[in-house]
Amino acid sequence: MDLILREVKGSYLREATTRGNEKRDRNAIGLLDHIFSLLRRHQIKMVARIWIKALGEPVDGTAVYTSSIQRICDYFEHYLVTEGSAGFCIADSRNKFKNSSVSHSVFTQKFGTANRYQHLIELPTFGHSDNHAGLQICDIICSALLYPIACRVYCAEHVDNGHVQPRADHLRCRYGPQLRDLQHRYSNPETNRYEGGGVVSDAANRRSGSLMFQPPKATES
Repeated sequence: MDLILREVKGSYLREATTRGNEKRDRNAIGLLDHIFSLLRRHQIKMVARIWIKALGEPVDGTAVYTSSIQRICDYFEHYLVTEGSAGFCIADSRNKFKNSSVSHSVFTQKFGTANRYQHLIELPTFGHSDNHAGLQICDIICSALLYPIACRVYCAEHVDNGHVQPRADHLRCRYGPQLRDLQHRYSNPETNRYEGGGVVSDAANRRSGSLMFQPPKATES
């Protein structure tokens, strides 16, 4: 039972697959393949918010994180309605002030005039990933896959540093379609658009989030 405490960080897997030697890459891919098998077996669904900042402009991290959690709760609420169920959100802990502000932002929506999140039985609570297998898996999906793929897809023509790795194309080819199939996406009749799944806000080039889940074209290599 103590194996849960030996957390494999997504950042380690990202380094192994994008900058590691052949053995480290092979071991990391093996672990990722097993994780995706687990996700499919338990019919896990994925939603995500990814932000690409505008060039040369500051980002309000608090506002971005707060709005992201609210939108993720919207997607989760729709999933709970679809499944006829109830649930609650466990997020990776940061610090007391940041945790409290995020939970309060959901509180104001849940109990305000908007009356959102009726199927969320509690406000977002916060845990440590070495105690929660679900948070460990979220960290791996975000850090080892979504982050390097997004950097490669949306930032390669603007940024030349260690965050943008050409070998992320391999991850995009292998796991992009699998991530696409895990998404919880739905048509919102109020906005007449699809919502949920992996949503990208690309302030640099206004490109679609669907690019993350498609194999790279020859012109992108």
